[in-house]
Amino acid sequence: MIYGIVKQHKGHIHIYSEVGTGTTVKIYLPVTRPSVVSSGEPRRETIPGKGNETILVVEDDVSIGRATRRALENYGYTVISASDGEEALETVSRCGSSKIDLIITDLVMPKLGGRQLYEALRSAGCDIKIMFASGYSKRDIEECAVLDTKIPFLHKPWTLAELLSRVREALDQEVSGNGMAKAAHKKPESGRKFSYLRRSVPPLTVSAWS
Repeated sequence: MIYGIVKQHKGHIHIYSEVGTGTTVKIYLPVTRPSVVSSGEPRRETIPGKGNETILVVEDDVSIGRATRRALENYGYTVISASDGEEALETVSRCGSSKIDLIITDLVMPKLGGRQLYEALRSAGCDIKIMFASGYSKRDIEECAVLDTKIPFLHKPWTLAELLSRVREALDQEVSGNGMAKAAHKKPESGRKFSYLRRSVPPLTVSAWS
């Protein structure tokens, strides 16, 4: 994520490590001139009203996942957490796809990334809406480029207003406009398993969330 932030600001990172001595990380950012402060009122970000939907947050960075959860819960959302794509699929199987309104997932994660999670859900006929989040590194862009451009994307680091606005936009989108085929707008067959898993996952069901 740090790499992505530095590259967004057209900077560079130099890392030097020596056994027994330690590691030195140097970050170089371009020099900028101070911006002219406007005499008018500062621009205020508009924060949408509270929601009541259930959101599955898939994030391998514990601090980011915790911050996302706290922000969403403070605005009325019910949040379920998963540390990677595999755990997210297990959660969907356990809870039932009808109990989750939106999945916010990081793109690059261990075990199963956001792209593979999206493809596994789509192949299973699961119509849960999805939004990608990333630090916007070159690798992330390449991961996202092969997907439907209509899928919502949240840039890291985000502000509270950006997070809530993108979530509201994603929730209000039609399923077919969220990168999911119209034909997939049906509930998955009982007993069907997700693909792209390295280990066995319980069959996908639409049973009530216990």
